[in-house]
Amino acid sequence: MLDTFVSFDRKLRLPDGCSMADAFVRVEKKAGVKLSRCLAESEVVAESILLNGERVPLPRLSKTTLSDGDEVSVLSPLAGG
Repeated sequence: MLDTFVSFDRKLRLPDGCSMADAFVRVEKKAGVKLSRCLAESEVVAESILLNGERVPLPRLSKTTLSDGDEVSVLSPLAGG
């Protein structure tokens, strides 16, 4: 799992028909983040993927096509007391 906080707040140019899974691969390359490993190793992170504010289950990433203006977020798990 990632042991540091990474912020990737950029717009990406993606080809038509790009899936969320494709976009994550591009973010990994541009930001140098092992996002796919983090998603595979952490159920908490895998359950906190959002598309335009709506949760997207991990199995649907490759089937969910992005459109112009979509916003994808992966929320960081929080802990505290």
